[in-house]
Amino acid sequence: MIETLKSKKTGLPRYRARIRVKNVIDQSKTFKYYDDASAWYHKMMADIENFSKCNGYGASRATLAECVDKYLAENYIKPSEAYVLKWWKQRLGNKRLSAITPNDLLTHRLELLQTEYKIGHVFKMRQPATINKYIIILSGLMTTACKEWQIISSNPCQQIKKLKEPKGRTRYLSHDEIQILLKACAESKMTYLYPIVVLALSTGARRSEIVNLKWRNVLLDEHRLVFEQTKNGDTRSVPLCDKALEILTQLKNEHPHTQDFELVFQGKIKGQPVDFKKAWHTALSAAGIQNFRFHDLRHTAATHLLRTGIGLIPLSEILGHHTMDMVKRYAHVMTDYKETYVAQMNQSIFQ
Repeated sequence: MIETLKSKKTGLPRYRARIRVKNVIDQSKTFKYYDDASAWYHKMMADIENFSKCNGYGASRATLAECVDKYLAENYIKPSEAYVLKWWKQRLGNKRLSAITPNDLLTHRLELLQTEYKIGHVFKMRQPATINKYIIILSGLMTTACKEWQIISSNPCQQIKKLKEPKGRTRYLSHDEIQILLKACAESKMTYLYPIVVLALSTGARRSEIVNLKWRNVLLDEHRLVFEQTKNGDTRSVPLCDKALEILTQLKNEHPHTQDFELVFQGKIKGQPVDFKKAWHTALSAAGIQNFRFHDLRHTAATHLLRTGIGLIPLSEILGHHTMDMVKRYAHVMTDYKETYVAQMNQSIFQ
């Protein structure tokens, strides 16, 4: 930080460069010219390890491993993000946080690009979006270390350019395909499969939001659902209508003594959600639907919502998207309606 001071004797400006690290160091030096103050400040902060040796700045000796442990202990971190931080800990854990460079990060990003990872019995290559998240998640720790802990002067992750990501997938079902799939789900031996799929199509909710839904969040009298465990951490309320309302009401009536804290779709182990993966793939096969994932039910709901004439902003509120970029992937659906909207506007103006 560089402050502008005014000399009491001459009235001329003076420039004080100040390096302050909370509870560790507070050092400053005053200069006649701004450029000299700036040069001193950046020279002192350029190599924070040398700076620590001269001034006993012990905090900067912290390793990435120590910082990961501290970060996980002080913050609520999703399991998937904690996994990524521990991955970085394995690669760079013994290195001081202040010594980690963008080149270190690029070296290990290349490792992510070139190595496979295992899902079940299958090995796959990571997608650019996944690799970008590895940098983004580490960047969160680095930002905390810089702004809150004040043990590094800058965040090296911010110097890494993101990999180009392909456009988001927008696979969705036609009206006829929906009916065929629902029929296959209704005939499934898995009792919960049909209600789960109906709920996904009716609300556009994510798989995790549906399987973690508790009875206390099913407000039948108010015709709405409340999703607490969402991807972005926000609580979201969505309308509960028609078939979905009918099915959940029926489930509640079949289990009148169900506690509010219990899961709607309880698995074999109490407190654990149902695993419907095998039944889902069986239903897809029976319906003859290919290249379709459960998450694509969310895309299907969004697409059919747009065809009712709903705008992108209300759609984002229903789906729980924080950014319009995620919603804009569905904008192509509105192409058919542009002519109608423009024609109505012209009639209004030129009548």
